Amino acid sequence: MSSSKWVIASLKVIVLSTASSKFATMFDRHPEANHMFTITDINDDIFELLLKCIYKNNNIDLFVISESVEQLLEASDKYRIHELKYRCEEFLSHQLTQTNVTDFMTLADHCNAQKLKLKAFEFIKK
Repeated sequence: MSSSKWVIASLKVIVLSTASSKFATMFDRHPEANHMFTITDINDDIFELLLKCIYKNNNIDLFVISESVEQLLEASDKYRIHELKYRCEEFLSHQLTQTNVTDFMTLADHCNAQKLKLKAFEFIKK
């Protein structure tokens, strides 16, 4: 994973803090950082996509970015962006196949994605 420095203006701090308790905690704990943070635990493209989702109030077509939804689920779980996490779970639960059901169950377990896990169990029972 590459790391990026993100300069986050004051207005963006408010938006990100509102969307994510993890961002709020990060900004509160390090006010001396002048809103420049190094994000190392997420891929740059996924982080940009996460920001796009936040700024568009989660109003983004997940089907268009379907190849990134699994990573977006992980990121939304990590950064505690609950509505986006729910949307990713919902999307993935409609993409279940015999080929991916075990991978999705593992992902659901890793991200504490209860809805996706339940849908995967129901899929297996059929």
